[in-house]
Amino acid sequence: MSTKRTRIKVPTRMVEGGFEFKFETDSYDVPLHGILSPQDYTSVIDRINQKIKPARSNAIDKGLLAAGPLLVPLAFWGARHSLQSRKRKRLLNEAIREFNESHPELYMRWNRGGPESFLTIERRPAEAASPAVPPAAMGGPMVPYPAAAGSNSNSGNMMGGNMMVAEAKLVV
Repeated sequence: MSTKRTRIKVPTRMVEGGFEFKFETDSYDVPLHGILSPQDYTSVIDRINQKIKPARSNAIDKGLLAAGPLLVPLAFWGARHSLQSRKRKRLLNEAIREFNESHPELYMRWNRGGPESFLTIERRPAEAASPAVPPAAMGGPMVPYPAAAGSNSNSGNMMGGNMMVAEAKLVV
């Protein structure tokens, strides 16, 4: 049995003649579920739109696409479009990380899958919001765990390099 989480699904709208999208800053038709106030929602989404603005297409891209029947400009447009997509993804991930750091009680993520991807904001579960218990607090000392001798990155060894591991004693 799964519980449905209450989340804000941030709507998008097409800009630049359908080439790009922006997140909708107006909170009027967006069910906020008490997660954010309308003013906070508007400022957060506006900040994200400003963050990803450098990755949008410009007049050069439109000119290259319009000259598409010549085929050579279309190759340049494809290369620029690919770079802009990667830049948009990087900038969006940075904006999401900044939001998650500045709002520890909330969680923003870019949901991929299905026919369309979308941005959501939800409350963090209570157990995820609390700090993790460090291994040393469980009663055992911290000891080094060396990597396997002669291991390399392709050997399947998940313990790359030395790391600290907590020892614990089981008393029955």
